Amino acid sequence: LPIFKPDNVQTSFINESLTILPCGRATFRLRVLNPSTFSETYLLNVTRNDSTIPDQTFTLLPRQEKTTNVIVTPTDCTASGTSDVPVTITSTNTNLTKTSTGKLTVLSSGIPDILLEKTDVTSYHNPIFVPLHIINTGDVPVTYTIFREGPAFVTVNSSSISIPSGQSASLQVDIFPTNATEDGTYDVRISLRANVTEQTYTAVPLHV
Repeated sequence: LPIFKPDNVQTSFINESLTILPCGRATFRLRVLNPSTFSETYLLNVTRNDSTIPDQTFTLLPRQEKTTNVIVTPTDCTASGTSDVPVTITSTNTNLTKTSTGKLTVLSSGIPDILLEKTDVTSYHNPIFVPLHIINTGDVPVTYTIFREGPAFVTVNSSSISIPSGQSASLQVDIFPTNATEDGTYDVRISLRANVTEQTYTAVPLHV
């Protein structure tokens, strides 16, 4: 006599697709229904490292349903595009597993390409100028605030710059050591903060 396990796992995303800015936060709503005539405990798992499910285990009475959150917080602020958010739901009594998949789109808003024409320069206490090129790879105009970390004799010739979507602009890193500047190697870091996301992006170090 064949015996069949009842299909007591019914699940779906209420919001199947979400769109966020870089390093934003997406909260998917996942619906789980127990269609059977007996109580069931469900185990939920999401395989993405940047995702969490606050209610990973819960029990539903017959015909009861529950909506739980699946929270995705990407940590790579330079990444964009569309990716899957797969969630597996397993019933402990019948040992059935199903997968529901959401779609997460991360916009490229504010993400820059930053290029220093030189990353190692040598000065014999003479001025040096290093071009700094910035490309706004995103889909909206962005104003970048410029930050510099390093010795006081290294500056950038602007504190901010506005770049249309898909366009580029150039700045200049000015190196003005004086005769009193001690010989040695100095590290300089140039960072940009995008006004649309408040995320900060750092160029490769400049060694002087």
